Amino acid sequence: MSPNAFKPFDASSVLDMAIKKLEKLEKMEDVDKKKKREPKLAHHLLQINFVNLLMEHVRKQEKLELSRKRSWEKPLEDPIKIRIRKQKKILSDESPLKKVKNEDMESKKLEKNLHGLTTRLETISIR
Repeated sequence: MSPNAFKPFDASSVLDMAIKKLEKLEKMEDVDKKKKREPKLAHHLLQINFVNLLMEHVRKQEKLELSRKRSWEKPLEDPIKIRIRKQKKILSDESPLKKVKNEDMESKKLEKNLHGLTTRLETISIR
């Protein structure tokens, strides 16, 4: 399997795909086909969201395992030096905590957009 096989979709490509599918669905005139495709689209969006959440969880677990391994491998050091290093890491812009927060914010935005798309889909099905 290629290393990119489980790479999650970025928010913009997911939204572009979903918007295109919704627009196709809105343009369809055959009511029977429309009713068949609506659940498929909703299910597809839920699958994409689930895969993204799953991969985010896997990435966090991998980071956690790496940090645990590093803490076991390090020889005993001066506690003051360790504290200073941790403070520098927290203050740095490339802090892993900030990256995780940014990823969380991006996933929340994606969820909001997916929710908006599902409401659009529901309004289409009501018509």
